[in-house]
Amino acid sequence: MAEILSKNEDCLDLFLERDSLNALYAQCEKNEVVKFTIYDLIITISSVNNTNFEKCKKAGLFDSMLNEIDSKDILVKLNTIELFVKLLSNENLYNFFEKSEIMRKLINEVQKDPEDENVDIEDKLFLHSIIKFFSSLADFNMKSFKDIQNKYDLLSLFEMQFNKNDLSTKEIIIITVGSIGSTYEGLILLNEQHTLLQTILDYYPSLSGNLKIIYLQNLSCILTICKLSEEVEKITQSIYQGIHGKPNTLKELIQIANQVFEDARIAAYAVIKGIAVHNWGLKELDNSTEFIKFILDRGQEPNRLGQDWKYSIIETMVNHPSSSTILRPDTLVKFKVYLKQGPYYKYVEPKVVVKGAN
Repeated sequence: MAEILSKNEDCLDLFLERDSLNALYAQCEKNEVVKFTIYDLIITISSVNNTNFEKCKKAGLFDSMLNEIDSKDILVKLNTIELFVKLLSNENLYNFFEKSEIMRKLINEVQKDPEDENVDIEDKLFLHSIIKFFSSLADFNMKSFKDIQNKYDLLSLFEMQFNKNDLSTKEIIIITVGSIGSTYEGLILLNEQHTLLQTILDYYPSLSGNLKIIYLQNLSCILTICKLSEEVEKITQSIYQGIHGKPNTLKELIQIANQVFEDARIAAYAVIKGIAVHNWGLKELDNSTEFIKFILDRGQEPNRLGQDWKYSIIETMVNHPSSSTILRPDTLVKFKVYLKQGPYYKYVEPKVVVKGAN
């Protein structure tokens, strides 16, 4: 249907007649699935060429979207952003947002000073949904996200919100940065802007509780990047060195991996595995006798999930292309024995039975 309406002016004109539009709006009121389908149709049709866009605009097809963003009902606004997230698979979405002024409205929300006395809890909820939208956009279409960054300096706006806002906003921005930085293009973008990433790294020493676990989970996403290059090695090493754990980052990760709470242990394992992906990380781990002792200690981790993670870390180190040149020979032998025995191996102490003993 979209293709027919997009390419046939007569069909489009009939579609945009008042009776047709009234029927369309009536369908929108039925449920979110129908509304999603209609919005998707409008975006596709209007993005084909400027003529279609102007016709759709003149017919008022964009008004409902714009009105819902400006609605005084927070649920309507949140549902609209959720709908936009579902529309991200439409490759025309970014250009449509720019031309229809929806993007400008979203950016205006992110630009609001959280310390302004007029900003309330509903503004904060709306801000959170918009940040999540941009995070999802980066996952779907990094090119569009880069275009937004180049035009609006979105990452600097995230930085402002991070510095001035509460823990719930900080959490969402940490997750967003982890999502963006998990791809090569996103990592380069974060490094080029630099200050948001540095601000988040500087925040690490003050972390505790669940937010620290979330931080480590997202740090692991950045470190465990698949596309390795000299540039990525340099950036990821700089990120690792910028964490400033106490007494040092690796020792703190080992301490966290020895905690009672499984979520904390798993988050620490994930970061260590991210470190093990890199040449600099392999050297860092191999040079730590405390780490080698910890990772080979089968009695340290009580749960199977944690045992799987320890096995995976050793497997990553052994299978690393530079393992034979970076790892010490005796360590490499121990790791290979560990892998051969499997993740759940338990050493059984042999018992000596003395004849005549009771």
